[in-house]
Amino acid sequence: MKKFLAIFFVLAFSTYAFGQEKVKVGFIDMQRAINDSEAGKQAKKNLEDMIKERQDKIDEKIALRDKLLAEVEKQSVVLSEEARAQKEGELEKLVREIERIIADSNTDLQQSQRELEVEIFKDLQDIIDGAGKEGEYTVILPLDIVLYSPDGSDITDLIIEKHNALFKSKKGSKQKSGKR
Repeated sequence: MKKFLAIFFVLAFSTYAFGQEKVKVGFIDMQRAINDSEAGKQAKKNLEDMIKERQDKIDEKIALRDKLLAEVEKQSVVLSEEARAQKEGELEKLVREIERIIADSNTDLQQSQRELEVEIFKDLQDIIDGAGKEGEYTVILPLDIVLYSPDGSDITDLIIEKHNALFKSKKGSKQKSGKR
């Protein structure tokens, strides 16, 4: 599929070039733009903090489950049938609660990750559009479909720089609005 897209772009822009004085093609490594930008680093840190917080909660419940399990095993001989059934019921309920917490955490983390990615991609798209107009690019392609390009066609660093400036300005305006 990527080869098809690359061939399509080459053919499309070679015919486009006949009617234009010059064709200027740039490319961007989107993954690097996300990972190396301040917004991407902050998003990653936020997700890691959320994961740690959720993992701590899960670990706490697992420790409680292990304690209850050890208690049931230790007292299984001396407990009445009714008391053992009650303890096993508590244990099953705790296991279901742990499973629910894990499922809810995964869902919440995936949703948060999608929201952060959408915001970053929206900002990147706006920056890429602006850089394309400013640099008079005919087209800007993602790196994963570029088979060859001369030096100077990679605008990833420029996009990261502009994205960092936007992130800092957004961060500054949020802090100012929060202090009122």
